[in-house]
Amino acid sequence: MANVTADSRITSIVYCHKNVKNKDVGFRFLFLLFLLFFPLLTRADGAICFGIQGAATRATLESIWKPLLADMAKTIGRPVEAALFEDYATTVSSIKKGEVQLAWLGNKNAIEAVDHADAEIFAQIVGTRGIPGYYSLLITHRDSPYENFGDVIADKRNVLFGLGDKHSTSGTTVPLYFLFAQNNISQYDLGGFRHANHEDNYLEVADKTVDVATISSVMLQRFKERHPTKADLVRVIWASPLIPSDPLIWSRSLDPSLKPVIRDFFMSYGKPGREKTHRQIEQERQRLAKSRWSGFKPSSNKQLEYVRILYLFGELEAVKANRNMDETARQQRIAELENKIRAMETGRR
Repeated sequence: MANVTADSRITSIVYCHKNVKNKDVGFRFLFLLFLLFFPLLTRADGAICFGIQGAATRATLESIWKPLLADMAKTIGRPVEAALFEDYATTVSSIKKGEVQLAWLGNKNAIEAVDHADAEIFAQIVGTRGIPGYYSLLITHRDSPYENFGDVIADKRNVLFGLGDKHSTSGTTVPLYFLFAQNNISQYDLGGFRHANHEDNYLEVADKTVDVATISSVMLQRFKERHPTKADLVRVIWASPLIPSDPLIWSRSLDPSLKPVIRDFFMSYGKPGREKTHRQIEQERQRLAKSRWSGFKPSSNKQLEYVRILYLFGELEAVKANRNMDETARQQRIAELENKIRAMETGRR
């Protein structure tokens, strides 16, 4: 597809805060102005807003997405607004309100967007080795006595554990299922735990602020490059089964004429094309490599089935542990959840 020479640019990157402190009044004022005038900008120049989940620091996320979205803006011939969100829930809320038309989400957040924000998955990230997935990892300091999760369980009362964002698939859902539920323990059995993004987990393990923490395999490699002085201080003591890579979603209300153009942009990114120069292809590949990606592949809402099973299991465990429920209602809910899980597992075979 030919690049369209138009007013194609990233006009702003906004960091969306759920709770803004008083000292950030100036930022809050500017952000409110953005929210006030963004609809006008969209009507005036057809801008597209791309939501970015807060899986790392702002600097890291900007380095990943700003160049790629600038290329996208040139290709589709429309400005692209990139909105960075500190928490996953705010991203979904913005999609539902129509403030965001496209987004990069984790699988759990994608479930919320598909079920409650009229969104659908159209692509997913492919890693540098051509694998459309990644792993949840458990990391600890190189001097830690813990060699595996069994060691962590044995010393659980003394362990400060770093989980990911509450809605993070690799940071929270997968480890709670494979590490905690399958070992019949809870995070509440630990000496302490807290939730943070992947980058904070990495740095706090390196600095011995937490004893062990979760992180995605993609983020671990990225942070080793971003924080080279910390790389030798962190080691992996557990890896999960493969998790489907993060999806890209769009709102079903997005202009239908734009969807094939946007899909084609992502599917062809980093690949040879009739109207691409060698230099352009190399630039795209360098941008992907910086994120440890090789490109994108088509996907659909079907990729969420595995994660749905994990979350149904989590709900099942919570109901089983809830002794405050009416016993008849509790047993009925347990049976319903078990049947749902069984049906979904059968459907995936």
